[in-house]
Amino acid sequence: MDWEKYWSDKSDDRRGDPTPDGIAREGREKLLHLGSGGRLLDVGCGTGKLLSHYTANFPECIGVERSPTMLAEAQTKLRDTNIALLHGSAENVWEIVHGDFDAITMGSVAQYLAAHEIAAFVMQASKHLKPGGRIAIFDIIHSRKAVLRMMGLGRHKEAPSGFEIVTRSGVVFARWAAWPLIAKGRTFHPDGRMYAPEFFAAIAKENGMKINMPMSMSSDLFFAGAAQIAHQVRQRALSALEIATLFLDRIDANRHLNAYITVNRDLVLREAESLSQRVQRGEDPGPLAGVPVAVKDLMSVRGYPLTA
Repeated sequence: MDWEKYWSDKSDDRRGDPTPDGIAREGREKLLHLGSGGRLLDVGCGTGKLLSHYTANFPECIGVERSPTMLAEAQTKLRDTNIALLHGSAENVWEIVHGDFDAITMGSVAQYLAAHEIAAFVMQASKHLKPGGRIAIFDIIHSRKAVLRMMGLGRHKEAPSGFEIVTRSGVVFARWAAWPLIAKGRTFHPDGRMYAPEFFAAIAKENGMKINMPMSMSSDLFFAGAAQIAHQVRQRALSALEIATLFLDRIDANRHLNAYITVNRDLVLREAESLSQRVQRGEDPGPLAGVPVAVKDLMSVRGYPLTA
C-alpha cells in the first residue's frame, strides 16, 4: 500500500480515546516514558493533540508530520504556542531538523515503515540524542494481538455478539489467506505492518541501547497486568479513580454477559478516590494499589450475597 497517498488527505489521529480526558490521560502516560528535558522531537505528530501535553516536561517541542491535512490542523490548533511544526516524515526527518534532543518519539508510525526503515530511523535518532536521552516508539501493533484488533475486539467497550465474532473471524482468515496471492506481500490493513517485540529488542541491541517495552495503558488498559497498573498509579500517570471508573464503565456496558453478580460502584469509587488522594499526598499506597480485583462468588465476603 502507498502510505504517502493513504495519509495525504487524512485528518484523524485515530487515538484510542479521542475525548479531551482520554488524550490527557494518554499524554501523561507517554510523558512517564519520555521523562523530561529541554528539547523533544515528535515524528508523526498528527494533529498535535499529544504535543500540547509534552510541553509540560519539554520547553522546546518540534513536531514533524507527513499528512498535509493533519499538519494544517496542528498548525491551527497550536498557533498560539512555541511548538515548531514541520512537513516531513520518518524517512527525511534528519534532513529538516537540526541539533540534539533529550527525547525523540514516534507514535503510530512504525507500522507504516518497512523493517529497514525503522532500523535506519533508530540508528540516526541515536546520533541526535543528548547524553541520557531517550527514543520512544509508541503505539506499535503487537503481532500477537493483531488478529483481535482486526476483529474489533481491542477497541470497543461493548463486546460483540457471538455471531459477530464468528463473522469477523471468517473475514480476518479470508484476508490472511487470500492477500499473499493478490497483493504480492503488501500490507492490507489500515493499521499497517505488525512487528514482534523481539524485532525492536534486536534493533536496540544492535545500537547498544537499553530497551523497555511496556504495554500501553491508555489503549490496552483492560489487558494490562497488575504490576503495570500499579506502576502507573505510583508514578501518577493514571489515578486509581480513573482506572476504577474505566473498569466499572466497561462492566456496565457488558451487563448482558452476566460476568458479575454484584457490583458496588459507589463503594469502589469512594475507595479509589481516597487512594488517589493518598498518592497525591506522597504516601506509599502499597504494591498493588489501584489494581481492580474481582472476588469469585465462591468466597464469602461480609455484607455481600453468596449465591454459589
